[in-house]
Amino acid sequence: MEPDWPDAIDAQFWFLITQGDHAFYHATLDEAFGHLKAAEAVAQRLLKAEPDVPRSQRDLSASYSKIGDVQSAQGDLPAALSSYKEDLQIAQKLAARDPGNTEWQRDLSLSYNRIGDVQRAQGELPAALSSYKEALQIAQKLAARDPGNAQWQRDLSVSYNEIGDVQSAQSELPAALSSYKEAIQIAQKLAARDPGNAQWQTDLVISFWKLAVVLEQQGTPQKREAGAKYQRALEILRPLAVENRLTAEQTTWIARIEARLKAITENSQ
Repeated sequence: MEPDWPDAIDAQFWFLITQGDHAFYHATLDEAFGHLKAAEAVAQRLLKAEPDVPRSQRDLSASYSKIGDVQSAQGDLPAALSSYKEDLQIAQKLAARDPGNTEWQRDLSLSYNRIGDVQRAQGELPAALSSYKEALQIAQKLAARDPGNAQWQRDLSVSYNEIGDVQSAQSELPAALSSYKEAIQIAQKLAARDPGNAQWQTDLVISFWKLAVVLEQQGTPQKREAGAKYQRALEILRPLAVENRLTAEQTTWIARIEARLKAITENSQ
């Protein structure tokens, strides 16, 4: 017999979400999808039990975003976009309900980012750029509100990188450079704040790498600067590799960046 009081329904929801997350990473996407669709049904029950309570809205929003993640991983981008838009509608209402609630504001920013990711994967670059800029506006406000909040600062850096990616794909290279440089400024501060944080160090590597790629595309005069950025990225990666603090994927970055640096060096001779 299913529970019918709100706290128990909420607990059942999060149990299913946990099961879905575990299946996503350790089992199959189909299994994850099943758990998450069950979680969505439970969230709908909770919403009926307490229609005006924010947690029921957030639970339903979370189920949509998790389902969208699975659909995206399955390659079903139209379905993922639909799920993310359901998530966005709820996030917008909650954010408008209490503009001072920073958690709800961040939820909204992440919703726009997820939609932007799918739109970019679909080749809808103008739409993706619009979504990323919506996310950026929120991230900027949160970061300005509390400069000491590392997560909000990182969110802002990621937003600039995502916008730069779209601008680069649109061949808007000066705009992409500007966005990547904004991302680097933030990433450098975070990396300097905690040199032992491998994620922040690799975030900085990604920003240097993206900037270097765009510099290469701008021609010979900028290739020397691109080489310097690649070198800086390697200076961060190599010690992390020696300390065994990189993922398997991140370890491959070293050879890839070395290849780019070698090409620049050879072409300049």
